[in-house]
Amino acid sequence: IFLLPVTVLLLVYYSEEGSEYNIGRINIGGCDFSDRPYTYCDTAGDVNLDTWDLAQDDILYKIPYIKMAQDVSNKKILLYGSAWSAPGWMKSNNQVYGQGYLLPEYYQVWADYHLKFLNAYKVQKLVRNNLCTT
Repeated sequence: IFLLPVTVLLLVYYSEEGSEYNIGRINIGGCDFSDRPYTYCDTAGDVNLDTWDLAQDDILYKIPYIKMAQDVSNKKILLYGSAWSAPGWMKSNNQVYGQGYLLPEYYQVWADYHLKFLNAYKVQKLVRNNLCTT
């Protein structure tokens, strides 16, 4: 039987015949391994997060691969979300990378941003209420 490389990788990590990993971290937006810097709300000043939306990366890759991992695992996989960066417009340097910090006026917006992530992934039956900070 010919298996796609991603299937082999998932079997090696998550199946009973493999390492049986049972925990996974999902990046909230882009991360060091993404092909580009992005967040779920790149519209400057959108404090109501009206333009917040999952990225194509989530729809095409993250969510399907997570579900594939769950399918090959005999154990429940604990998933948690972790953001690499707030949207640039919420930070002191106006960028998702570099030495910027979250501006105090956006603390609540940043919390709401995380809740939107949890809700979006909950719809997919993935992450429940698990977050970590970086």
